[in-house]
Order: sequence, then C-alpha cells, then structure tokens
Amino acid sequence: MAQMIESLLHLSKLEIGRLNIKLVDLHQLALQVLEENKPYPNPNLHCTIDSLPPINTDPILLHHVLFKLIENAIKFSSKREYPKIKISSFLSSAEIRISIKDNGVGFDMAEYDKLFGTFKRLQSGNEYQGDGLGLVYCKNAISKLGGRIWAQSILEEGSEFSFTLPYSCIPSSN
Repeated sequence: MAQMIESLLHLSKLEIGRLNIKLVDLHQLALQVLEENKPYPNPNLHCTIDSLPPINTDPILLHHVLFKLIENAIKFSSKREYPKIKISSFLSSAEIRISIKDNGVGFDMAEYDKLFGTFKRLQSGNEYQGDGLGLVYCKNAISKLGGRIWAQSILEEGSEFSFTLPYSCIPSSN
C-alpha cells in the first residue's frame, strides 16, 4: 500500500511540475539505471546498449521513464535462462526513438488497451511485483516531453517498449 501511495504522489507531481530541460548524456543515464537495478534477479542477464546520443530533456522525468522500462525488462525476462535486454535509439528527421527490448514473458497484444491504464496489470498473481502505475507514469511523462510511447510483444518471446522525443531535443552541432 505504501508503494502505491508513493507512486500516486509521483504521478500527481508529474501533472503539476514544470519541465527542467538540460543536456542529458542518454548513454550514461542508461548505464546508471542498469547499475541502480542491481543486483539483477538473474545473474545471467546480458544487456546491450547501442550508441545513444546526448539529448535536451528533463533529466528527472527521463530517468524515471528509463528506470521503469528497464526495471520491467529485467523483471519480465528474469525467468529466462539467459535474459537479454537491448537499449537502442533511432534518429529520424522529426524525432528520436528510444527502445528497450527484452526476451521475457511478453504479453498478449489482444490486451494492449490495458497496458498503459491505471492499476492495470497484464501479469496475474504475485509472480511479478508492481503497483500498476509504472507504465501510466511513463506515458504521462513522455507525453509531457512532447513524445509518444508504445509497445510490441509476442507472448513468451519478449517485448519492445519504444518512445519518441521531438527532434528539437537533439542538440545542434554548431
């Protein structure tokens, strides 16, 4: 219950808080978040981080989003003999896309409409801990930053969560 209350407070602060845009080393932030998630539930976890660019964004919001998405990837792939996570980015003329892909349990895409809903959990029982607010926070934070978030998954093969941020977050190379 305490975790749920804390998550609700986080969510409400997101709604009223102002953005604090700074230059963020996205690659370093991903490494930091991986370190914060140690010890991993499965010591065989292999994580690959592609070259990630520096971006202008709110470092606190982006940290929370990356933390939740990476934490979920670690959690939902932990029962695999060799869990794998890949963090990558793709730059287009309009936006940057950041993706976190895992080889975990995945989810049924028929239930996709529940994925970003408040207190909605696609995994039943107590096998995986959570309060049902993490992805809601991610969706609201990414929306506040001017982006969008979505997921693709195949049950028992893994998931890929992706989000975009507007091209304006990419520092100019003057």
